[in-house]
Amino acid sequence: MSDKPWFLVLRNTQEQYAIFNWWIGLEQRKGERAALKRCDSINVAMEQIGFHRLQFALRQLGLKVFPEAIASVACVLVHIKIPNSVLEAKVEERFEKLMQERKTRLAIEMGAERDSGAKKPVISELRFQRLLQANSQDDDDFLEKLRRIAKHLDKKINPIYLADDIFYRFRALKKPDEYRGEKSFQFKLAKDYYQEIFTYQQDK
Repeated sequence: MSDKPWFLVLRNTQEQYAIFNWWIGLEQRKGERAALKRCDSINVAMEQIGFHRLQFALRQLGLKVFPEAIASVACVLVHIKIPNSVLEAKVEERFEKLMQERKTRLAIEMGAERDSGAKKPVISELRFQRLLQANSQDDDDFLEKLRRIAKHLDKKINPIYLADDIFYRFRALKKPDEYRGEKSFQFKLAKDYYQEIFTYQQDK
């Protein structure tokens, strides 16, 4: 796995901190977190104060992302628990602590070996392909599949990278002619997923 951080949309450190601060703030706003967990669609999520709090923070920074994308980020990130190691760190050190502990993107974690010597990914190829297929279909279907994966990988997911992936997904959907081939969301996820698998399934 690569240790080098890279972002597709959240290239500004302030934007990354905005996502982080909203996410870690859920520890004090458990009612907002619970409300977002109950949302069964993006439209319902967009009626919640938790969504509007995140949207306000990002718009204050001038980040141009679609409301549906922000709602999706909010609905998925509420399922990722905040590590005790991050909560116990000094406030000014929490962000760096998270980035040090969770260095990889979502698709790499999906493709990671299930157990030492198992030679199988944490998220099966069938399940991964269903996520890719849902990407170009219904937003709510994609959200539900992503939520389930986030719950499964809860202790390994970096919420900042995950938000970055979701924002990129919506950006690519809105401009299909511009985001083709290697720039497509599906390609980027598939590349990370399969290249991670190849690290432990190489032919002898």
